[in-house]
Amino acid sequence: MKLANNKSKILCSIVFLIIYACGLSVYRDYGLTIDDEIYRSNGLLYKNYINDFIGSLLNFEIDQIKLIHQSFQANSLTAHPALFETMLAIISDVLKLNDSKKIYEISHLLNFTIYFFSLIILFKLIRKRCSSYISLLGVLVLFLTPRIFAESFYNTRDIFFLSLFIFFLYTIQKIINEHTYKNILYLSITSALLIITKVLGIIPFLIFLILHINNLTENIKNKKNYLKKFFLLIVLTFIFIVILWPYLWVSPMNSLYLAYTE
Repeated sequence: MKLANNKSKILCSIVFLIIYACGLSVYRDYGLTIDDEIYRSNGLLYKNYINDFIGSLLNFEIDQIKLIHQSFQANSLTAHPALFETMLAIISDVLKLNDSKKIYEISHLLNFTIYFFSLIILFKLIRKRCSSYISLLGVLVLFLTPRIFAESFYNTRDIFFLSLFIFFLYTIQKIINEHTYKNILYLSITSALLIITKVLGIIPFLIFLILHINNLTENIKNKKNYLKKFFLLIVLTFIFIVILWPYLWVSPMNSLYLAYTE
């Protein structure tokens, strides 16, 4: 039995190495979408805003922070979340990349790498209910879907969202199995990431909250403790949304309203 487990682990490791090797061999072969320049511009706006905001904060220039934020919000692009694009802009800055071709190649590699890790999480997610071989089959079905494979390099919106959604489902499974504070923290982080990546990201989170409310009527014995953790999840999620979405750093509630109405 132990030998069989070792064989399945070796097989899974080899398959995942091959998957990532495939990505490394072709990520330079994909081009751009018509929206890439807009997304890139938004990422640069966010990166510059973060630099200016933190610089003013460290120098205790409160009035300057307000001016920086007003100028930032005045640009219609910034109302749209740009988590991936901001990461790309920061990475490009750290690596001192100026060539557009190199920047978009890094974008493709970054998107595929995040997607690759989501495949590992998907394997773990399926493995909770099925064998390693069935779990591996599920991963291969997703990976070998032609459109998803291609878009895992250049589609930094939908595939990035798909990757985060898989992480979100995994943390939901964790919290269902163990209703611990650690799992509440993990779920709040993945929920926040999902929400600030796409507006639709709030829907899975709301569905989970509704199911949580339904559980409150069933868990009569631990209702007080359950209710405390329920509100903790909401509060932590909101805190992480604010931290990870610079658009909300000044007047979070008002900025959130503007983001969802503009």
